[in-house]
Amino acid sequence: MRVAITGARGRIGGAVARLLAGRGDGVVALARPALDLGDADGMATAFADCDAVVHCAGVHHDAVFTMSDLAVHEVNALGTARVCLAAAAAGVRQVVYLSSTAVTVLDEPQADLAGAYVRSKALAERLMPETFPGVVTVLRLGWVIDPEDEVACARLWPADGRQVIVGSLPVPLVGLADSARVVAACLDGVRAGRYDVVAGCPTQRELMDVVGVIAGDRLRVVDARSPGRLAALAGTGGPAPTWVAQSRPEAAYDWSSDGVALRPWRDVVTELVERWHA
Repeated sequence: MRVAITGARGRIGGAVARLLAGRGDGVVALARPALDLGDADGMATAFADCDAVVHCAGVHHDAVFTMSDLAVHEVNALGTARVCLAAAAAGVRQVVYLSSTAVTVLDEPQADLAGAYVRSKALAERLMPETFPGVVTVLRLGWVIDPEDEVACARLWPADGRQVIVGSLPVPLVGLADSARVVAACLDGVRAGRYDVVAGCPTQRELMDVVGVIAGDRLRVVDARSPGRLAALAGTGGPAPTWVAQSRPEAAYDWSSDGVALRPWRDVVTELVERWHA
C-alpha cells in the first residue's frame, strides 16, 4: 500500500507515518513548506500512484486564537476540499480525514458556543463527499494524548492549580498510538463512514478527580456546571476556562472488531500525569 500523509510533521501525522512505514507500507510524507493546501494541482502530483490519502494537516484547536475565522475556514474547510479534489484527480481510492469529536457540539443546545475550529471541521466533513468520489472515512478523534504532551499536562494541571470546568460534560480521550492504529485499520479494511475514536468519556469532574489523585495533590476546581454559566463567569473578569469539551459517548465506535483495542482513558491519563509529576 502507498499512502500520502498531509501534516506528516505533526503529532498525529507523524505517528501515522511511523506506524505505516514501520510495517512496510510506502509513505509519502507531506508537510509545509512543500505541502500547500491552496495548490490542488501540486497536491495531485504528490498523490500520484498513491492508494490512499490520510489528511492530518490543518489548523488545530489552540491555533485558532491567533487567526481570523476566515483564515481558519480557508485551511480546515477549503483546504480539505482541495485535498479531496487532488486525490480524485490522482486516482486515489480512499481519503481518511482526521476530524474532531468537538463537531458534535453543533448538534447540542449550546451550539452557539461553537467557534471557527468546530465549524470549519464540520464544513470540511460536509464538503468531502462532494469533492471526492471514492471511499471517504471521517475519524472524529477525541482529545489525543501521549506521555510527552506538555500541552495536555498544562491543560489538566494549570500553573496556578485552578481548573475551571463544566462538571457534567464528557471529555473524549484517546491515546496517540491508538489513533494511528485506527487509521491503519481503516486503510486495511477500506472502511467508509464517520466514526468517533475515543478511549472513554469521563465527565470533566471525574477526570479532574482522577488527575488530582494521580498527581498526589488536589486541584482547586471552579465547577461552572453549564456552558451558559461558564460563559458568564469568563465574561465578568473571573477565571477563564482552561478548556471545554463535548462529546457523545454513545457514538463511540467499538474498534475491537477491527483488531484495535483502545487503551482505557484512565491508563492514558495516568501515564501522562505520572510523566509530568514524577
